[in-house]
Amino acid sequence: MSDGNLKKVKEIIESEDVKKPLSDEEISQKLSILRETVTNIRHELNIPNSRERKKFRIIKAIEAIKSKNPDINYRQINIELVKLGFDVSQGYVSKLLDNYENYKKSPQLKESLKQNNNVDIFSSLVGYDGSLKKCIKQAKAAVRYPPFGLSTLIIGESGTGKTLFVEYMHKYAVQQQIIHKNAPFISLNCADYGDNPQLLLSILYGYKKGSFTGADNDTEGLVEKANNGILFLDEIHRLPPKGQEILFSLLDKGTFKRLGETSNDRKARVFL
Repeated sequence: MSDGNLKKVKEIIESEDVKKPLSDEEISQKLSILRETVTNIRHELNIPNSRERKKFRIIKAIEAIKSKNPDINYRQINIELVKLGFDVSQGYVSKLLDNYENYKKSPQLKESLKQNNNVDIFSSLVGYDGSLKKCIKQAKAAVRYPPFGLSTLIIGESGTGKTLFVEYMHKYAVQQQIIHKNAPFISLNCADYGDNPQLLLSILYGYKKGSFTGADNDTEGLVEKANNGILFLDEIHRLPPKGQEILFSLLDKGTFKRLGETSNDRKARVFL
């Protein structure tokens, strides 16, 4: 069994549609290898078959649904699962619920969820399987880019949901354990301060005492507050040239200076 085939099988399963897991036969056809080879590799990697992977993901989805509404009945659960994109019948859901508590305790379930990370965070976005499919793939790659995500520029007309998309990237980063669940998620609309670039820079990067009238104390900016988290700069084209220069340093070296500082390079680990 070649390492190349093992890696390819693992990558295909990790990137599969969580609602429609691929069978060993489907994977073998994609890779032009024997089905038995795929099955052996899957066993070696301790990955359940497609039916079990689907079942475990549905159980995890049910767990999320029941946490919001403990008294929900199986018919309503079925409706919610269909909304999420799962192709399930009421009978199938009813059978799962009959053994729900046992399934939750299954070590295999925990391992499967650890490997495949349950329901796709992005799946509730309109366009998930259509117009946004490529964008979502790029967003996931950006979030997972080592060591701490790849800074991302999101372009779109007003009202198309750019801010919502960023919020889903944040959720995905937490799900993938790129950032801690309590890590900061800070948003700044640069357009709000477009007519006052000095104020915008002081809010974003902080300032040194005495750097301008009213700067009575050393003050940290949003970049420092977003350390080890996500900073979303909406309408970033409104950032003045000086602010862009500081931003380039942050992107390139992870360093910046507060306004009024000349020699003190500060560090921040921020996903922009």
